[in-house]
Amino acid sequence: MTDSRVQTNAKCDQIPPATVSDAQWLDAQAAATLIGVSKGYIYDACQTGGLRHTRLGGKRNLRIKSEWLDEWMQRNAQQIAA
Repeated sequence: MTDSRVQTNAKCDQIPPATVSDAQWLDAQAAATLIGVSKGYIYDACQTGGLRHTRLGGKRNLRIKSEWLDEWMQRNAQQIAA
């Protein structure tokens, strides 16, 4: 007789760990790591209005949706290629 709780836990072990790219909301460090730039570069992009973001209380406590980061990257890639 098998305990159903043991089977459930075994299934959880098969789920791969989350990566930065799986996260919907990224902090500045995670966004920077994901695209290979410095955290300061992310803050600068947010300050100049190019990178959409939201702030959580503090000046440097921001969050960026991964889709916003993708959109920003695509806009910048088009400007460079043009």
